[in-house]
Amino acid sequence: MKNPLNLALWCAPLVMTCTLTAAEPAVNTGKSAQEALSLEDRIGKVVSSGKINLNTRLRYENADSTTPGIQSANAITFRTRLGYTTDNWNGLKGMIEFENVSALGGEDNYRNAPGPSANVFDHDVVADPEGTEVNQVWAGYEKWDNALKFGRQNFTLDNHRFIGNVVWRQNLQTYDAVTLINKSIEDLTAAYGYIFGVNRIFGPELGDAAGPADGRWQSNSHVFHLKYDKVPYGSLVGYAYLLDLDEAPALSTSIYGLYYAGKAPLSDAFNLTYRAEFAYQTDYADNAADLNAEYIHLQLGGEYQRFSGGIGYEVLGSDNAAMGFTTPLSTLHAFQGWADMFLTTPAGGIEDYQAWIGVKLPYEIPLKAIYHDLRPQEGGGGDYGNELDIVATRQFGKHFSGLVKYAYFNGESGMVDVNKFWAQVEFAF
Repeated sequence: MKNPLNLALWCAPLVMTCTLTAAEPAVNTGKSAQEALSLEDRIGKVVSSGKINLNTRLRYENADSTTPGIQSANAITFRTRLGYTTDNWNGLKGMIEFENVSALGGEDNYRNAPGPSANVFDHDVVADPEGTEVNQVWAGYEKWDNALKFGRQNFTLDNHRFIGNVVWRQNLQTYDAVTLINKSIEDLTAAYGYIFGVNRIFGPELGDAAGPADGRWQSNSHVFHLKYDKVPYGSLVGYAYLLDLDEAPALSTSIYGLYYAGKAPLSDAFNLTYRAEFAYQTDYADNAADLNAEYIHLQLGGEYQRFSGGIGYEVLGSDNAAMGFTTPLSTLHAFQGWADMFLTTPAGGIEDYQAWIGVKLPYEIPLKAIYHDLRPQEGGGGDYGNELDIVATRQFGKHFSGLVKYAYFNGESGMVDVNKFWAQVEFAF
């Protein structure tokens, strides 16, 4: 399906069929045809029993780097998502959702993508292109501790390190996929996904030009995930991700990993938090490289009343300084700093030494600061630099929230400095 809308158009009748079927009353031979519900009544019942979702987000983003000849970016964007999910009938349900991203004042003041299809090239990047698309359209079946979905869907696993939806950007990354989640064994959750399309944050307007900045990737990928919760103070998770990406064969890899993460109460007021993860990556499918790289993620933290803090160590390894460990389906903004300097793993890999502290201020305002010290894992050449990230959020009632956020990357060994600032208001219903 080369056109990203083909799947939506193909699935839409199926979703609507499930919707109308869900509204049909049970067969009652004691009723005459005149007593049966009319089509209008059935449609009305579907609308009243289903759920409408609406999400809007107004954001200002400033990006200012020391790249020679590049102007700072100033983007004011407005995202709208509108969807409808049917009620569950005998396990069947369906959803359709549309999404629009608009640049208030136009896109002249920022570059909307890192690749060659960007609108301008003399500004820093804010990866929020304008566009309208079918964000989700799927049919599902839930029965006997199984949840099956087919179609375009929001699909994430764990902390988004390997399978994410890039929720930070205005345009959500969704997957054309078949997914199955099974919970028939107590304390064990098994998930499988066959991904045949990745609808990326750059949207349909950037077309299907091959490369990392493509708006959509054709895929023949398999995702396996197993989580066991009955271990002391945490969960044990194993996974295998076999990623076959047609437009980005250099990112086609197999990843096999295991982690243990959780929280232990050391007293009534203090909780210890931790994570220990290891993964191994090799080349897969049409990847011409001979890749072998490791991934390590260690965290140790604590929570005490209104305070939290911790330290961490994350490694995206390197194969002899020729190619680094890649995570092409990740919510990359959540890792290695919010300045987004490492959306592509350098050939020498990354060692990320982290420390963070958080506090809940008066008026229920969580404030968090994170520090990153970033170095190559192989190959030398000096440190990449360090970064300070700060964020404050506030919930206003049930539906509104606000956020201010700042990132400063101090580049070393020839890397540029970057300042980024965000302010946003979001409504969710």
